[in-house]
Amino acid sequence: MINGVDFLVKEKGVRSGDKIGHLYFEGDYGESALNGSKYAAGKLGLTVVEQKIKATDQDMSAQVAAFKAEGVKAVLVSVGPKQAASLVGVSLAKGMDVPFVGSNSAYSPQLLPTPAGPALLKDFYVMTGGAPISSPLPAMKKPAADYEAKHPGQTIDSGVATGYSAAAIVGDALAKACRGKDLGRAAVIAAHRSRSSWGGAYGTTMDFTVFDKPASRASFVVKPDKSALGGAAVFKEAAVSELARDYPVPVG
Repeated sequence: MINGVDFLVKEKGVRSGDKIGHLYFEGDYGESALNGSKYAAGKLGLTVVEQKIKATDQDMSAQVAAFKAEGVKAVLVSVGPKQAASLVGVSLAKGMDVPFVGSNSAYSPQLLPTPAGPALLKDFYVMTGGAPISSPLPAMKKPAADYEAKHPGQTIDSGVATGYSAAAIVGDALAKACRGKDLGRAAVIAAHRSRSSWGGAYGTTMDFTVFDKPASRASFVVKPDKSALGGAAVFKEAAVSELARDYPVPVG
């Protein structure tokens, strides 16, 4: 979300003194995202208008009304796909035509054929640490082809890319531990944490050597796209904003 706020300021016309909304789930996912948005907003002279919801909430009409009343210039979205669809659909119906920037769990291509599809295609963006499945990277083309061969005709999304790369992280650590002829817990963890530049093939290089900091602070900006495999395409390549680079990540 720090990179997302930076994107709004640099690319979408948000300026110092503006208000931005943040719709987020209660709990670690949403509240971690809120920590980031408030940090970035404080550095850039913005005010965050908070709306916290539960995962069981479905209708975002009240939240849209609150954002509209505050005159927000953009909305950050750290909820699930159903809530994000309600948010953007109701916003445009109520005349609140602003950009939306979602955490990577806030979007699903299954939403594009629904009534919320046009609103998502218009001005909705997703911040994600990994390349989408539509990426031309060879490391993304392989799981995409394998998935299609195994599940022909089935919808594919970037969850496949996320799961594949996560499995590769574990697999490569196990392979290194095997080469050292020690598959004990400590040896596997040591093998994992010995890697300081893993994952470039997947679009984002990660450093696992410091376990109490993010392996990467880079984010792709991804945009819903009907024509793209998985319903989303890269809008801006992965980058780390200066704000994200300096963010003191809470630990514990």
